[in-house]
Amino acid sequence: MEIVIIALLVLCGISIFFVTRTNEKAKLEKLRKEFSANVSHELKTPLTTIYGYTDMMLNDMVKEEDKPDFIRKIRNESARMLELVEDIIRLSKWDENAVQEESEEFDLYTLGSEVIDLLTQKANEKNVSLSIVGGVTAINANKRMIHEVLYNLIDNAIKYNKPNGSVRVSLSTQKNKTVIKITDTGIGIPQKYQNRVFERFFRIDKSRSKQTGGTGLGLSIVKHIVQHHKGDISIESKEDIGTKVTVRI
Repeated sequence: MEIVIIALLVLCGISIFFVTRTNEKAKLEKLRKEFSANVSHELKTPLTTIYGYTDMMLNDMVKEEDKPDFIRKIRNESARMLELVEDIIRLSKWDENAVQEESEEFDLYTLGSEVIDLLTQKANEKNVSLSIVGGVTAINANKRMIHEVLYNLIDNAIKYNKPNGSVRVSLSTQKNKTVIKITDTGIGIPQKYQNRVFERFFRIDKSRSKQTGGTGLGLSIVKHIVQHHKGDISIESKEDIGTKVTVRI
């Protein structure tokens, strides 16, 4: 009787294993198809614009005084497409675990201040104030990657802020982990979308996202970088009040 019970348990375990593997495979296949569809859609828009403008110019359908504006638009769409392709390549490397970047010790406060300097003009254009608090914060990590995390998160906090709003970067150390908190007074994220913001190409308001720019992959890359450093990232947000992103590394 015991042998029969053991055999049944083994068979159940095998069945559960194969069902789980099948479900995982189906889920991955679905994500792959969604990703391919999104990539095709995102590339089609700038390519259509470039094709349309160049076709009009080649057929002498553009006035001479309008050509510089057409060329500028073609350049902007080309840059957008190049940025998208570069982000896709980088995400593919993350998926294949082909990213091997060395770490070094540096001061996070200095790096954060540098990122804020880079984004000050953009913030001024939207009348958004930037600040950083915390003092010297030593961290051992990949400096280039952490720079990208800070840049992406602060840039988003500016993009989706309100006029006369603010973005505050807070640095601290808790339980042997470096904690980065980026708090803004922006439009906020609806509760039902907060667990999806790190998905590739996910946009809450597609029309607004197109206006503000970006590839829709920035937060996915941020999440990969944080996980690469064995950290975690979380979001707290209230509509029309603001958002706080917390990174622990």
